[in-house]
Amino acid sequence: TIGGALTAVNINMFKNQYSVSDCVLEEVVLREGVTSIGNSCFYGYTKLKKVTLPTTLTTIEDGAFSGATALERVGMDPDHQSADVVLPPNIMEVPYRAFYECTLLKSAVIPASVERIGDSAFNGTRLTRVTLNEGLQSIGRCAFAFTKLTELNVPASVTDFYYSTNSDSYKNCVFYATPLKKITIGGALTAVNINMFKNQ
Repeated sequence: TIGGALTAVNINMFKNQYSVSDCVLEEVVLREGVTSIGNSCFYGYTKLKKVTLPTTLTTIEDGAFSGATALERVGMDPDHQSADVVLPPNIMEVPYRAFYECTLLKSAVIPASVERIGDSAFNGTRLTRVTLNEGLQSIGRCAFAFTKLTELNVPASVTDFYYSTNSDSYKNCVFYATPLKKITIGGALTAVNINMFKNQ
């Protein structure tokens, strides 16, 4: 349990073995006052199951939980929340590979404060349900690649939706290798283009 006087947590802060894959840390509680989770902070923590986040958290940096393959719940009230991932209301971005290959995560709620979902943010998770809220502006390449999403409602506020103009680069598309069957696009995205929804 980390107290609020320590405002940032960073890579190797909790490392207690030669290799992070050998770390036995299973649960982390970040108290109110913590504002930042640093780059790759919990990268490769394969025993980590649950993380409690404070409402004061504003920043999650690249790869923060990447490769945490046992991670089941992340949020302000992990034991009673509506989805596996529920981010605090002041987060501005879900960055590059934030939850990359967190293979036990099946659902996520993204608050209205989030303006961008970065490249490969949820790539390799097992998401079947994602709630996106108005305020989101940008979705990066491979953001939901290799997930289990079959349906997604994209808010009307989204103006930047990654797509490749090169037919050979479709593997970078947002939904590559997903079973997506239905997508609803809001009005701020004025054009749909080649490869935008390609998933195979």
